[in-house]
Amino acid sequence: MADAVAAGGSAPPAAKGSERGGQDGRVSVADRMNRIPTSPHTALIIFFVLMGWFAETIDLGGTSFLMPAIREYFGMDATTGGYYSSICFFGMFFGAIAAGRIADKVGRKKTIVASMLIWGVAGFALVFSPNVYYLFAMRFVLGLGLGAQFPVALSYLSEIVSGKDRPKFMTLYQLMTPVGFAVAGVLCLIGFVMVVALVKNRPGESAAKDPDNARRTVLESIMKRDVYTLPANATVAEAMQVLMDRHISAAPLVDEQGKAVGFVSDGDIMRYLSKRSQMLMDPVVMIMQTVDADGGNKDFARKLDELMGMPAKSIGAKGIIGVDVHADLPEVCRVLGENHLKKVPVLDEGQVVGVINRSDITHYSMQQYLAERDAEAASKLERSEEAAALPDDEAMASSI
Repeated sequence: MADAVAAGGSAPPAAKGSERGGQDGRVSVADRMNRIPTSPHTALIIFFVLMGWFAETIDLGGTSFLMPAIREYFGMDATTGGYYSSICFFGMFFGAIAAGRIADKVGRKKTIVASMLIWGVAGFALVFSPNVYYLFAMRFVLGLGLGAQFPVALSYLSEIVSGKDRPKFMTLYQLMTPVGFAVAGVLCLIGFVMVVALVKNRPGESAAKDPDNARRTVLESIMKRDVYTLPANATVAEAMQVLMDRHISAAPLVDEQGKAVGFVSDGDIMRYLSKRSQMLMDPVVMIMQTVDADGGNKDFARKLDELMGMPAKSIGAKGIIGVDVHADLPEVCRVLGENHLKKVPVLDEGQVVGVINRSDITHYSMQQYLAERDAEAASKLERSEEAAALPDDEAMASSI
């Protein structure tokens, strides 16, 4: 070839593959994969991989938004709720460790399908949770599937797309996390609106369920009618004066029309007075320092003096938790139990007409039980006396 060039000829053309391949002109598998186009079949696989992760991020986000309701439904305290939030990530840790080795043995596609099946079945099984132990177990299993899916799907996605498309699809895969959380928030908001619009009792609905006022009669016989209220613009000092003078622990706040708009209790006052200092950490020098959380009021007396002039509604509960005067006793018990209350106001078209506490219901229940038992005992005694007055054959027949 050198002689041909020296003689003025041209060099023979290089092999087609030598520009992209090695020195011997051969093309490697990696080079071929980088140039391969995204076929409809590949696009379908990418779609299912992205939607699988998107669905799981909705589950993660939904759990975060619904955590207060989950805690209340299963009676979890704050610590148990924290454990429940963490158990899924604990499962993800073990799922991610095992998924790599499993994928090397059986293949990435089979591992992804199996992992999606695991978290799908576990997520569906969570609907039927009878107790906290079952809930924790299924959440852990769900984490195993999720932990196995994420890294294997990410690796598989990077292998089946071309080099020029890889950054785009990797970004889309990671983008499914914030999008899934946002969609979970929207779904929870839609669910809340639907509950308020379709499930919440409308004015007059409770009365319609009690046409003969039987429930109202029972509730009025139990509740206390001497309800002490506070105006909506009352100060904390005025609220404390009423609580002390009337020997009560809480009082509703009512507007000019007499409708309840809030609720203040001695617990609200205690929570304000017991505010702790906040801990701030400098992100640069990593120095932790304590700052005063209540604006310089370091002594209890000054904090109490500041509290006295505050509006009572600023430290109390916004709105009011109450029961309708036509509600039945199971509904009253549900409101007291789910909200961890000792007493609850009784409302008639929004106005406070009484208050009922747990001891009232307990006493009423015991009286009803004892009255029924005495009536049953008296009935048995009467039947036995009548049987004793009959001849033996008739007494035996009547006892049968």
